[in-house]
Amino acid sequence: MHLKKIIKTKTICLCLGFFAYVSAYSQPFGGGSGTQQDPYLISNKLDWQELADSVHTRGDIATAIQTNNWSYGKYFELTADITAPITFSIGKIFLSWDTDKRFQGYLDGKGFEIVLNLESAGSSDMYGALFAHTLACTIINLTVSGYVTGYTYVAGVVASNSNGSTYSQHRTLIKNVVSNVTVEGRRDTYIGGIVAVIGNATIENCINNGFLSVIEPTGFYSCRIGGIAGNVGGTTIISNSINLGSIYCGIANMHALGPGGNIGGIIGTGSNAALINNINYGFLRNINTGPKGGIGGIAGGCPFALATTISNNFNSGVVIGNGNVGCIVGNAGTNTVLENNHYDKQMCGEED
Repeated sequence: MHLKKIIKTKTICLCLGFFAYVSAYSQPFGGGSGTQQDPYLISNKLDWQELADSVHTRGDIATAIQTNNWSYGKYFELTADITAPITFSIGKIFLSWDTDKRFQGYLDGKGFEIVLNLESAGSSDMYGALFAHTLACTIINLTVSGYVTGYTYVAGVVASNSNGSTYSQHRTLIKNVVSNVTVEGRRDTYIGGIVAVIGNATIENCINNGFLSVIEPTGFYSCRIGGIAGNVGGTTIISNSINLGSIYCGIANMHALGPGGNIGGIIGTGSNAALINNINYGFLRNINTGPKGGIGGIAGGCPFALATTISNNFNSGVVIGNGNVGCIVGNAGTNTVLENNHYDKQMCGEED
């Protein structure tokens, strides 16, 4: 009788140990439940891969506003640097209607760093960045380093952030983010140190240190490159951000019918946006702006019907180009509002 009791006790202990092992093994990420009070914890490349897989494969949640994927409303937090290079983007859109793949969560980097090594698989692989596509997300307190190269939408942090009246109740926030990423575009490209294309968003206190460039020796293409964002629209506000990185567009045969080569220390092109209290120290060069392009210390071109306000910005970077060259804006449309901006005339060749 005593022996049976011992065997029974050992069996119960073994079962409890097994279930504890299964529970620990199946725990998502490095811990957490995904709430604001208890975010999912991400400490290594495997955790980051789990986030990517979850965004790409888990089911949608239909709402009255939009279709959201698994990441909608969930919170994530880094607990360590991820130095094993990340070779994949989160929020990849594989088809034009595959919109449920956008990252829609809250990521707090806690000041930690993620290292990238991303190279586009080909011209059909359009989105290259830490996050390929986002919508109504929050990304804060993060440093990104490494190398990214690709076609069309290429950046250090976000390749494309969705915009539109459908999502007007939800704004993306990118704050306290530093990019040390070398970003190289190929062919007709939007490039940004932080984001390539963004709308309906707020960008605050961000810094780009990375070298941004696009080189295409043949064909007729355009480049839109900004130290913070390549193309900005949809009531986006960029404030208190700094570009320290050099920017270069080496496209010789600029497309005559396109927007041309628009390069700016903060944004490449802008429409219905506001740039406030930003600084450019970076070296900017465009070998051919094209007939509709421009190069400017703060913005390359804002020639669109919707107004862009550029106020209280400062440029101390060298600006070299042909065509529309400006210390603040290269190609300013009639709806561009310029207020209280300052620059070093010796750096960009303007006279009083």
